[in-house]
Amino acid sequence: GDEFLFSLPGADMATAELRAHEFGIILNEEAPGASASVGYSELRGNDTLDEIISRAEIELVKSRRSRVRTR
Repeated sequence: GDEFLFSLPGADMATAELRAHEFGIILNEEAPGASASVGYSELRGNDTLDEIISRAEIELVKSRRSRVRTR
């Protein structure tokens, strides 16, 4: 599958989760049966881009594993 990175400057985690939920609704309308897994990461202090992406990828894998178990 394809991977995308979204940056939401000034957003907190609750807002990021809301945006992902909204994306899921649109995805379902436009491509019924399609799915997406999401990993979140929040900027901490002097994080590098690699550190932020690494944490998001860890969360993405957890999300995928959880989705597979619930099917």
